[in-house]
Amino acid sequence: MPSALAFSSTAASFPRGGMAWKHKERFELGLHAGRWTGTERSELGGSTESLFRQSDVSWGHAVWTTPALTAGLLAGMARRRPWIGELETDTLSQFEWSPLVSFTAKVPMGGQGWGWTGEVASHQGAGSAITFDGDHAFQGALSVTRLFAADPTFDALGIWSNAGTPVSATIRPAGVSGALWRTEVHGHWHKGELHIGGRAVRVGGLSLAEAWVGWTLQSTWPLHVTAGVEVWRGGASTLLPEEGARLRVGLAHHWGMTPSSTTFGAP
Repeated sequence: MPSALAFSSTAASFPRGGMAWKHKERFELGLHAGRWTGTERSELGGSTESLFRQSDVSWGHAVWTTPALTAGLLAGMARRRPWIGELETDTLSQFEWSPLVSFTAKVPMGGQGWGWTGEVASHQGAGSAITFDGDHAFQGALSVTRLFAADPTFDALGIWSNAGTPVSATIRPAGVSGALWRTEVHGHWHKGELHIGGRAVRVGGLSLAEAWVGWTLQSTWPLHVTAGVEVWRGGASTLLPEEGARLRVGLAHHWGMTPSSTTFGAP
């Protein structure tokens, strides 16, 4: 599940502040607050801040690390900020605080770069993956995720996503709200600033595969020159046909052509 990615300062730039405490590289606690900018556009127009939906977000995290296990907990709340006149006409309570809880775990397997990771996220589902990290030159994973049935009201509002990391659109096909199985295999090789990767995904009735090559221009807030191809079949997007292919050449913050991807990383 990519829930932790939505809160990462290296994955999405947003105003934030917080404090963290660490004890002997074994235990860490943190409290944070910030404001997300979403992708929902106001019909009233205005400046950048008022043109796109803003959300207040606060969260805390705890991470416990041992040689045999890394376990993490992320708990938080988010609230969409209303535009002028919306609060008075709201009948869905869509501007109230919405909670999130995410549990993650990571267990090394054999000491040769193999490992098991998993996450249970209250707003998304439960996932498990076998991962490989070969001295940071090659990384890959095979994952299986059970997506919970979506809430037709609050999931449509995109409360737990922001413009830098559109979480919900990456793991569930558009127009599908029921519980689904999701399987993904992906790999990523790099040497210096050169990167090559690809992945294949099956979720519900959607199958997708992509391959790409890229060069990192800067990594503080990632910016890459990329070229890639993506093919798909199925899905119910209003913007794309049921099956097809597309190419991408240009600058991007993400390696993959579909924004973001499951990370299975601890918070």
